[in-house]
Amino acid sequence: MTARDAFDNPVPGATVTLSATGDGKRADPAGAADEERLVPRPVPMSAAVPGDHVVSATIGSTPIAETVTVTVSAGTPSASRSGATVPAGTAGQGTTVEIRLKDAQDNDVAGRASAISVSVTGDNPKSSLSVTDQGGGRYTAAYTPTKAGTDRGAIEVVAARR
Repeated sequence: MTARDAFDNPVPGATVTLSATGDGKRADPAGAADEERLVPRPVPMSAAVPGDHVVSATIGSTPIAETVTVTVSAGTPSASRSGATVPAGTAGQGTTVEIRLKDAQDNDVAGRASAISVSVTGDNPKSSLSVTDQGGGRYTAAYTPTKAGTDRGAIEVVAARR
């Protein structure tokens, strides 16, 4: 980022301070401008909490009217943070598997139903169950066992699918 005067001339040595709204964010203005050559450089910004973050700047003590809104999405699902609940089933009655996807920062990962594969092995095998997005990182998959016995579910999330 390069500070410029009213005539679009670079202002050497101007202090640019960045700030952003929202939780879990960090803007690092240290890389904002090359003081000697006045060459703009990207300003690293990170946020651990998804949502819209409004980034604003101040040059010296003068706030800049223009802001930028950056939308941060949840990261890739993390197996260690995600989980599933499989209730005990009864032959002839529907059983619903509940899946919760979380990223490494424990944020809910929404909109990924097409990336989830659920299968059942055991006495009531099903090679693929349909997964339904319940919103907010919650998903369900249902099947109806026909025999008494032991079933084992396998849930896989393919990171590349969106």
